[in-house]
Amino acid sequence: MRSAKRSLLVTIAALFVSSYVFMLSPFITASGPGDSVHPLVIIEGAVFYAGLIVGYVFFFMASKQRKKSSKSERSAAGRPGLLTFFSSTPAAVFDVVFVLSLIMTVISVATGERMPDVLIYFFISTLIFSAQMRAIVNGINFRTIFGMAGVRGKRIREES
Repeated sequence: MRSAKRSLLVTIAALFVSSYVFMLSPFITASGPGDSVHPLVIIEGAVFYAGLIVGYVFFFMASKQRKKSSKSERSAAGRPGLLTFFSSTPAAVFDVVFVLSLIMTVISVATGERMPDVLIYFFISTLIFSAQMRAIVNGINFRTIFGMAGVRGKRIREES
């Protein structure tokens, strides 16, 4: 299960980088010399998509490793992590951060002229990261790999 933990940690790191690369947007002008696209805009987009691809490839690797190491295949209790709320302490943290960042993103976009761009991009980046993280930490892979309590309060044990 150690390699599954590593894969899940790489997933979290890649999704963090992918989400917070948007923080560079206010500092990059959209056009470069002449009418060409600024090279940093292309790099920013490449880092975003590379982070997503790397993150989800490692997530599926962690899922495969979890299924392989579990002797008795335990399926999720009916709902995917995306539709589950407050299944563990880390999940509760990301659920609250998700709701708060959603509210702050709506407020910051609605009052865009009166709020600094950096703050708007911070809320958007936090919304993207927390949405992905809440789906992961509410899911069966995270709970099984890290031995967290399940949705019904029963501890999921690592069987090796």
